Amino acid sequence: MTLERKLLTVFVLVFAVFAIVAGITIWSGNEMAKMERARTGHYAALEILDAILLGFDDAETGQRGYLLTGDNEYLKPYYTAISATETALHRFHESFGNQRQGVHARLAELKEKMFAELDLTIQLRQTKGLEPALEVVASDKGRDYMVEVRELVQNLKDVEKATLSTLSDGAAQNVTYYQYSVGLFVLFLMMAVMSLYSFMQSDATQKRKALERLTHDATHDGLTDLANRNLFFSVLSYSIAAAQRSKGTLGVLFIDLDGFKAVNDTHGHDIGDEVLQKVAMRLTRECRESDVVARVGGDEFLILVPSISKQEHFAKFAAHLVEALSMPLYVGHLEMHIGASVGIAVYPQHGQSAAGLVKAADAAMYKAKKAGKGQYRFFSDEQRSPTPPV
Repeated sequence: MTLERKLLTVFVLVFAVFAIVAGITIWSGNEMAKMERARTGHYAALEILDAILLGFDDAETGQRGYLLTGDNEYLKPYYTAISATETALHRFHESFGNQRQGVHARLAELKEKMFAELDLTIQLRQTKGLEPALEVVASDKGRDYMVEVRELVQNLKDVEKATLSTLSDGAAQNVTYYQYSVGLFVLFLMMAVMSLYSFMQSDATQKRKALERLTHDATHDGLTDLANRNLFFSVLSYSIAAAQRSKGTLGVLFIDLDGFKAVNDTHGHDIGDEVLQKVAMRLTRECRESDVVARVGGDEFLILVPSISKQEHFAKFAAHLVEALSMPLYVGHLEMHIGASVGIAVYPQHGQSAAGLVKAADAAMYKAKKAGKGQYRFFSDEQRSPTPPV
């Protein structure tokens, strides 16, 4: 075989390997891009499901706040939650279409039933007082509706998470195919492989960072970068299990800002957002590294305080937070004065589940509000509902 023919043979082999590698690379890239788009869609579906559940939760929270206090101010989040639930269900229908038509119909039916009962209790509270309204609450119908809503939403979330897991496995397999193709190409064209490898490493880094961003955004509040409701409840559930094993204790503090609505009304939402960011920084600064601070609503925050054995220590910490949040906040040239009402629930005395503790802390916070704001209160036995926590 002549030199020219050998060179031609080598060239053909190199070209063939290059074509194979290019084909595998294009195929893998397209598959990864499709999977990334699919993952984004499934994360959006999880967000919609969380919005539905949050709407039901917020409506119930607003109704309970009004029943406890009789203050019409607590009906505002209730009506906001109704609108938000309608929007979330509409997005659910648009996203899932006929695939989940039966579930959508059932959720819409449960919304009508539950909100009808909530409206009934509010009307009874307005016309006949607290006792008739509590009799309706004690019937457990609302609790049954909420249990079914949680089950339906959780089942759908499980399906979405399983699909995301499958997509992750497929992405890992595509990466494996690509690595093998690069290894083969290295044998024939080292310099080209090095350039391609450098490019793909950069691309993989960008995808990893995008995935980390998505994961972070799914578990953190977009405005304050604190933990969101989902992450807080996950950590709280884990902490309760750990405390149960060690026979320890922990506390949940529910913080609602006093006077924040006036800031929004007077200076606008942009200034209000900056105030919330500064409150978040102040809370983080006043807490220990082991504490978990979360923003769960417009001006509502939760703090998980583990590893404190005495109730008076919780009281001292809560008093310290009330004092810290009463200090002036500065946004540009503006000096803001707000405050905070703090409710405290302690495991295991006031609840043995994440939802139970948060509800107890919420009820204690409303008690602090009713007492004149700028105060803290513990959850007490008198506040226990005849209906066990959902």
